[in-house]
Amino acid sequence: MFTLRTIQANGLTFAYHELGEGPLVLCLHGFPDTADTWLHDIAPAVAKAGFRVVAPYMRGYAPTSIPSDQRFGVLELGQDVLALIQALGSEKAALIGHDWGASAVYSAIAQDPKRVSCAVTLDIPHSGAFRPSLQVLWALRHFVVFQFRERAVRWMTRDNFQAVDQLYRRWSPTWNVPAGELAAVKRSFAQPGTVEAALGYYWCFREDQRGEQGKRLRKLLRQKVAVPSLLFAGCSGPVPTALFEPAQNYYTGPFEFVYVQKSGHFIHREAPQEVLAKTLPLLDAYGRM
Repeated sequence: MFTLRTIQANGLTFAYHELGEGPLVLCLHGFPDTADTWLHDIAPAVAKAGFRVVAPYMRGYAPTSIPSDQRFGVLELGQDVLALIQALGSEKAALIGHDWGASAVYSAIAQDPKRVSCAVTLDIPHSGAFRPSLQVLWALRHFVVFQFRERAVRWMTRDNFQAVDQLYRRWSPTWNVPAGELAAVKRSFAQPGTVEAALGYYWCFREDQRGEQGKRLRKLLRQKVAVPSLLFAGCSGPVPTALFEPAQNYYTGPFEFVYVQKSGHFIHREAPQEVLAKTLPLLDAYGRM
């Protein structure tokens, strides 16, 4: 049974699901998603393997609180991860992150790699791999579209959040999404301020690219990853698979790159057994340290 709890970390009240006992594993969700995304396959299997699995709702995603300063930048996401590790009573943790959760993983490692025993990232390559191109711009066009803030909020909220269904179909075109799969996302988005918070990740991303702050952030996030890592790419996902090849140059520790042929963006839900087949050995080798 999963337990829904709350904890104070980095100035926020985080809601999280917890299962199992042992070394800490944090599972970090992306957009448009919630912590519930891990409860079907990944978290139970990892807990059964002898780990304490904690899946928080990311900052701003109800029932986690919304930051008063409306900051949803990648730097803050990494700070959240590090603060959660400490608040949960651990010196370090293994990290599993999808989408914005993967960005949080990279950010946490860049800021304090000693707090991370190993890392698994899903369908978002290392930040250093991104280079401007028409292909990348088209694939990630939602980053541009979401900058029209009022319009983006209206699109996300109309017709009982039909935009969530559309994004899942677009980003995972070969996945027959199970009935009720997106109910948890829509419940979270129905809470006041959550849609704006979720879109705030994209708004802050644009703001953080500017000026000296942008230069410092890019330098930080282009640091190479020394912790043992896995990187999964869905061949039908929105991020061009060509971006994942140069990403491999940003790992200096034990590393494996895995293409998942019959998967789009939501790899951990579409191909959980393929993810677990690689993730459990990594956790067994490095996550118990």
